Order: sequence, then structure tokens, then C-alpha cells
Amino acid sequence: MGRGKEPDNKKAGHPDEKIFWFVALGFIAMVIAPAAYIIAFFDYEAGGPGEWGNFATYFSGIVTPVVALCSAGLFFRSIVVQRREFEETRREMRAANALQLSVENNRASINKQQQLERTIPRARKNQSESYKEVFECWKKLEQGVYDSSTL
Repeated sequence: MGRGKEPDNKKAGHPDEKIFWFVALGFIAMVIAPAAYIIAFFDYEAGGPGEWGNFATYFSGIVTPVVALCSAGLFFRSIVVQRREFEETRREMRAANALQLSVENNRASINKQQQLERTIPRARKNQSESYKEVFECWKKLEQGVYDSSTL
């Protein structure tokens, strides 16, 4: 579904709603991991670099796989969306090509019609002139004025 298009079923959720849950899961993991650490070790003093290093290891060990999973899900979702958009673009291009071919055929037909409309009066004029010449020759032949050797 492209941007700006209304879904056929108004109650149906947006197709990209699934992406929201992947992102939300990543943020929830980033919030819950330090919160669990703080709750578990609240009574202890904030120690030196060693304790902060342990916290960083704990945080990255919990959050990194979740964020990586969310990133992979978003990556594959973007591939699906791109593929769908590509197919839609391909369909639209086929329709546009068919429309353009139809317009071109109509234009060629109109040009032929215009040529016929210009040619028919000339042909009628030539036909009537030829008829007049033949009729005049016939009259002259009947009158004996016209020499048949000049035909």
C-alpha cells in the first residue's frame, strides 16, 4: 500500500504497524535491561570502573541481541516493502505503456482519417474532370469533329 492511499478495509491496521512493534521491542529492551540492573544492585554503591565495565557487559549482552533481531526484522520488512513497491511500479508502467500505445494508435488512425478527408475531394474533382473530358471527347466523336487518331 503506497502513501496517501486509503485501505479498502478501514478497520484493517496499517501494514507497517508490525514495524512499530519491532522498534518498541528494541526500546523496551533498552529500558528494562538497566532498570533490572538498577533494581538488582540498588543497595550497592556505584563502584569504580570495574563495576561500570560489568554493567556495560551486562547491558550489551542483553540489549544487543534484541536490537540485532529487531534490525534484521526491519531489514527484511524493508525488502518486502521494496519488492511490493517495485511490482506496483511495474504494473503502473505496463498500464502507462498500454495507454500510450492506445493513444498513439488513435493518433495514427486520426491522421489516416484526415489524409482520406483531404484526398477524397481531390479524387472526386479529378474524377469529375476526367468524366467531363471523356464526355467532351464523346460529343466530339459523335459530331465527327474529333479525330480518333489523336486519342
